[in-house]
Amino acid sequence: MKKLALLLPLLFTSSAFAENSNQNFLASLNLGIANGDKVISDEKLADGDLMIGYDLAYQYKFNDKWGVEVGYRHSEPEGTFAALKAISSLFVGTLELDYANSIRAAAVYTHSFSDNNKFDFKLGVQRYNVKSTLKGYVPVPVIGGEEQPINTISVSDDGTGLYAGLGWRYQFDSGFALGASLDHQDMDVLNVTSLNLSLGFHF
Repeated sequence: MKKLALLLPLLFTSSAFAENSNQNFLASLNLGIANGDKVISDEKLADGDLMIGYDLAYQYKFNDKWGVEVGYRHSEPEGTFAALKAISSLFVGTLELDYANSIRAAAVYTHSFSDNNKFDFKLGVQRYNVKSTLKGYVPVPVIGGEEQPINTISVSDDGTGLYAGLGWRYQFDSGFALGASLDHQDMDVLNVTSLNLSLGFHF
């Protein structure tokens, strides 16, 4: 999140360089819901977990309608959810989601309602890395009849999945762009649907 905070001043100072352009840069904050298909020791990776993160994307437009986008996203469980799982792991086994990183390449179709109001449709592929940790007691008695302390196993899943999104943005004449979008990441072991609030500029 610190990276995004450092980037925001750059967006404000750089957006007035050009008006008619075919290149766009977007920085977004995202809030999503994660559901995991992966199960280890009867523990599901995620079940309606709240996720927060950031997204950085570059778009190149071939014309007014078609373009391509490459992007990077980092998301992790929201603090309250992460804390509750950490506490529960002291008593029972839990599979904790640490973070999900992805890079994507997508085709972008833009429908313009006016010179400033635009609606984007995105469809592409992504390469992802999902990091999780399995925590819990090992049921082996030790001296005093107590169970062995927490056993921790780190798990990393890499793969390729689909990315789809749609959203609205308002393109100011100065070069700024403000927008909101909804997208879905299919990462096999984890599916995340996110609402994104973005700030960008074209150059």
